[in-house]
Amino acid sequence: MNNTVLITGTSSGLGRATAKHFHDKGWNVVATMRTPEKEAELTKLDRVLKFIGARIRRGTRHRVVFTTADARRPFLTSNEQLWSMFEPELRQRLADLGSSVTTAKRVRAALLEGLPSGLVTMEDVAKKLGSSKRTLQRRMETEGTSFQLVLQETREALARHYLEHTELPVAEISFLLSFDEPNSFYRAFRKWTGDTPERVRQQTRRKHR
Repeated sequence: MNNTVLITGTSSGLGRATAKHFHDKGWNVVATMRTPEKEAELTKLDRVLKFIGARIRRGTRHRVVFTTADARRPFLTSNEQLWSMFEPELRQRLADLGSSVTTAKRVRAALLEGLPSGLVTMEDVAKKLGSSKRTLQRRMETEGTSFQLVLQETREALARHYLEHTELPVAEISFLLSFDEPNSFYRAFRKWTGDTPERVRQQTRRKHR
């Protein structure tokens, strides 16, 4: 008998990637997302359904629910080597948030944590940092940068990390970076680097042979 997992909040990149992961592993996936309110959101829902390949039920909240037995199972994707690469950066971010650091660094820390769940707007980040959008914008301008520039740099750094240190498919990487679809990620990555994600990954593999 197949295991079943309920995943809500599949309108976010993390939700979509999680749902697809379990579906590809042979689990029965019941995925939910909030009710679409605009035509653009209905179009996005069609893409989500196609990406996940599983049925979606409308929900009012974002949450992931497991049975007690399934919650006690070890993570199929547990990777101590990958965690050892992420941990120093995560610890540094925690230290930075508790000390006197630049606004740009605080924004980057918020984006590193929030991108997989869809936190990509200045309004979202300002709220997370306990600031107004206008105040956040003014402080970043004072530091000689902008929200869009920090967002781009953070996305590019994460994209390179995923391509060079993991085997995640490019489609999943695009969702983890909060792009609506892989094609948007392809265009952005080529604009940042002048190269394609696949070529960057291939170059990394050749270097480590």
